[in-house]
Parts: sequence; C-alpha cells; structure tokens
Amino acid sequence: MKHRWLAGLSAFVVILGGTGQPVAWADDRIVSQPFVVATGLDQLKAEGFDGRGVTIAVIDTRIDLSVPELAGADIEVRATCETGSRRHATGVVSLLANQVWGWAPKAHYHLYAVSFFNDLAEGCEGNSEDMIHRAINDGADIISISGGTGEPWWTLIRAALRGIPIVIGSGNDAEVLYPPLVMGYNNTLVNVGATDMSGVRSPYSQYGPGLTVVAPGNPIACRGENSNGDLTFITYDCWGTSLSTPMVSGALALAMQAWPQAHGNQLIASLIASATRHGDGWNEEYGWGNLDAIELVHSDPSQFSTDSPLIDAIPGRGPTFQHFQDYINHTLDTSYGSVNPLDTDYQQRTFADYQGYKVPTDPVETPTPPTSPSDEPVNTPTVSRPWAWIVGGIVLLGVLVMMTAVLIRRRSTQ
Repeated sequence: MKHRWLAGLSAFVVILGGTGQPVAWADDRIVSQPFVVATGLDQLKAEGFDGRGVTIAVIDTRIDLSVPELAGADIEVRATCETGSRRHATGVVSLLANQVWGWAPKAHYHLYAVSFFNDLAEGCEGNSEDMIHRAINDGADIISISGGTGEPWWTLIRAALRGIPIVIGSGNDAEVLYPPLVMGYNNTLVNVGATDMSGVRSPYSQYGPGLTVVAPGNPIACRGENSNGDLTFITYDCWGTSLSTPMVSGALALAMQAWPQAHGNQLIASLIASATRHGDGWNEEYGWGNLDAIELVHSDPSQFSTDSPLIDAIPGRGPTFQHFQDYINHTLDTSYGSVNPLDTDYQQRTFADYQGYKVPTDPVETPTPPTSPSDEPVNTPTVSRPWAWIVGGIVLLGVLVMMTAVLIRRRSTQ
C-alpha cells in the first residue's frame, strides 16, 4: 500500500528497476546551488560555520557515494537496503555534505538506508522507526528523514527526551497534512514545507497542523538516473519537501556548532523563534515561518526551555504529555504500540540523561521572535558592591572623628 507521503518522492522520480552498480565519474559535477545565496548560507560559510563536531543521521534510500558531489564528505553507511533507487538519498545528502555548497560539509554523517515503499522489503535491515533508534544508539545529534509511516510515539518521545531533533518533510500532495499513517503527522517532529527561492510557498507543499517551518525546495540541481539506475546526468529543476528537509537539518547543525552546550529542544525553539513570520504567530501554509538560518545561528538558544516546543503542535495527536510521563514511569499503554526492542533506554530502564524530568501539564509556551537590539530596553544591572559600603563607613568615621576633635577644642578654649 502506498501512503500519501510517498508522493514526496515523486519529485525525485524513483525508477524501481534501477539496480545497476554505481559508475565512476569524470569531472562533470554540480558546481553551485541557488539556495546558498537565497538562505544566507554564503554568509555563514564566510563566518566559518561548516557543521564541524556534529553527527547527522540521514534515514533515506540507499546512496551512491561515488558521485563527485559527495567527494570528501565524511559519510558512513550504517544500514543497507538492496532495493530501490539511489537517486533520492544521493541528492538529499549532497545538499548537506557537499564540500562547496552543502550546508554542513564538515559534519559526520550516518546513512541508514530503508525502503520507503515497503517497510518489510527484502534486503533491508529495518524500517524508519528502527533506524531512528539505531541513529540514537549510534550517537546522532540530528536525525533527518524524508518520510515514514505509522505512529511511533514511544520512539519520538525517546528522541525528544534526549534532545535529538527529528526533521522530516511534510510531503508533496498539495493538501492538508492529516493522514494518520504519515509519520510527519505526529507531535515533537520538525515538519518542513517547501518554498521557491524567493520564499513563496510551493504549490505542491503540504500544509496545516503540524507544519513547523518552510525552506527552499525548488528549483535545485540534482542527479538523474538512466535506465540502469546509474546517476549519469544532472538536472536543474528538482523539487520537493525532501529537499527542504536537509536545509533545516543543516541549519540546525550550524546552530549546534555555534552553541555546543545547547539542548536540542532549545535549538528547535530557536528555529521557531527566528523564523520569518507570515502574519501573527503560526500560519497554516508557512508554519511558524520561513527558515532564517543567519538569525538561528546567531541567536543564543539558552533562553528557551529544554522541553519539546512541539509537544502539542497537533491538538488531539500523540505523543501527548501523558505519553511522555508514561514512558518515563514505565507505565505504557501498549494499545498505542509496543516499545521498539532497539530502545535501550526503555528496555534497560536507564534514564540517566533525563532523570527527574517532569513533563509540563500545560502546553509549552511558543517561542517568540527575538527583538532587534535597537528595540531592546537598556537595563543597567544591579551589582552588589561591598567595598562601597566599607569606604563609606571609613569616610563617615573620619567625619565623626573630626567633629569630635572640633568640639573638644571649643570646650578647651572656653
């Protein structure tokens, strides 16, 4: 059965018959991308931000590491899948890891290959939910995923408690985000829609409750495949929310590099607060607004809570506050699904990373955009100065001594 979010792959046409081995490449390569200037990534690169020290897990199709766009990238294939095209993952990872125009060329990448068309496909090591757990177990800082199925609430809770953002594409069906089987239609996820390079929502981009932000999704240069599945040519009009997703994952990686002590949920809140709004607050077509990578990287996220700011993004959907508490207390209602065996936190009952974590009973306050420096009131800090009291006391004592001496002299002359 094909679910609606699979249309998100139609922008990267998948030729199922393509099972040929990757070919060697000459000097033909994609040398530039329009999003670099459109998003301000060129400025961040000039400032030295390159994702160094961050591990990004990408859950996608299998990949062709031989393409010139991935030369020099630090990529490990952590899970293989012997079915499907290589085009999708190759294009997505290139947007992140390309050494010239990629968002985070010096980050470390883990690639977990899955079959988006069949969770139980022969030759694959697991489904998207399995790979989220494997990514967490392998030390991912950010998880970037183009799509998935089901309602893996316990899995999403684990990632949220650990502060690992999961960034996912909203889909390309040009309709409201609502299908219950779409993984993106769950709380805690950073759900990304698409725009053109001028920031206008792309007509195909799905929208509605759960949409977090939007980022460029077209037009983008990517590789096309021949009848053998080899990525032998370049096309310059690729599109889709699958391409918007690494824009946000990459921007978060640069923010992690800039603020290494920040909790992942603080960075998500900063992403929301720094986005360019369309009107007041959340908008069904743009979410909290357009990605503003420069503002995100430059803004100190420590002002925000470490609670997930997306825990109630979709009213009536899970995971809810109670699901979080049940997971922590080990009192799960398994009618919502059992815990994945790869969840070592739950299986071993080791919650050291969030011991004493208390899930708020009220909705988490939505982060507000930072005010500009010119609008911020100047507050003079009140500083305790004990030395000032000492000096004042000495002066007062001196005055008293002088007054006493004057009185004694007057009396002696009378």
